[in-house]
Amino acid sequence: MVKSLLQQFLRRSPPSAAGHHDSPFEMTDDATGAPLDALRLRALEALNVQPGETVFDVGCGTGSLLPTLARRVQENGWVVGIERSPHMAEHAKRRIEGIAFGYCVQVDETSAERFETTQRADAMIFSFAHDVLLSPDALNRLIRFCKPRARIAIVGLKTLPWWWGGPLNAFNLYRARKSFDTWMGLDRPWSLLEGCGAELRQIESAWCGNLFIAIGQLGDDIRDSPNAPVYAPAFFEPLFIPSSKPRKPK
Repeated sequence: MVKSLLQQFLRRSPPSAAGHHDSPFEMTDDATGAPLDALRLRALEALNVQPGETVFDVGCGTGSLLPTLARRVQENGWVVGIERSPHMAEHAKRRIEGIAFGYCVQVDETSAERFETTQRADAMIFSFAHDVLLSPDALNRLIRFCKPRARIAIVGLKTLPWWWGGPLNAFNLYRARKSFDTWMGLDRPWSLLEGCGAELRQIESAWCGNLFIAIGQLGDDIRDSPNAPVYAPAFFEPLFIPSSKPRKPK
């Protein structure tokens, strides 16, 4: 009974027409906007973008990082923002109008799985793009357009061990319910990239460990991502998150 009530309370709302937000929470949440922007900028600093490089901003949202990336790559570089939400992509396109080196930036309104480009990336940044990180098709497509040893930075949401972090996980996942298509893999969101041969390490955490920055690079031998890992929920997790997985017949 208790489990059923909790599941109804935490049931995800249908995806909004706006699609994903720049934040894992609501766009209008000013209380969380500034800290999250600061976390993104620290991830960008760790990526160490240089003039003349090509950078993919995966899940660019409203384009909060695009002006900074444009200033980093300058006139001989290129920045590609990838955003599947038409609403968010339109915001991003307006954001780069008239900025310094804005002619070096393009916003592609497409999913990562359908992304096409003639560019080859020196670096990629994933900003709260959990659905992309857990999609083998999306990762394989992106990596196809990367140079060997391309640098990677990831900033996003992760879960704490459920045996002690369950209440905080439930609180944050409820707030982020409109931003993700899947909860799976949030304990280690970069795991599929590691399966592609990437070397990654977490360098920073925030909000008691629910937010993280990880950096690294692809290997010399780029390989396809393996299938998404089989998900084994922690003991407490079904109490907080309604499962979308089919039940086994009795």
